Amino acid sequence: MLYTTYLANVKKIPEGVTKLLIVRIPPKHFNFEKNKDIKHVPELSPSKMLLMQYKTEDDWEYYAKQFKKEMENQEDMRKALKELEANLKAGKDICLICFEKNYRYCHRF
Repeated sequence: MLYTTYLANVKKIPEGVTKLLIVRIPPKHFNFEKNKDIKHVPELSPSKMLLMQYKTEDDWEYYAKQFKKEMENQEDMRKALKELEANLKAGKDICLICFEKNYRYCHRF
């Protein structure tokens, strides 16, 4: 099963769920040593350029369309998506973790 959450809720993710931090650049305060069970997968996040453009222009429709294009055209993103799909088909529980509390306006959608 696929779950989504945001960084403030990582402690609420059930045991046995694979935790993937899907942000391009992790926050400075995030300590990977203390969170060894969280794997950073920046390939499942939008490019820095696209994210910065969205933050300045606030055009969700454009952002979503462009992010889908990135996922289709960037080899590293396609590979990460195929791996995610294979793990889900194999029955693994996975949680995608990002900064945004509201997943509706987050690339996790």
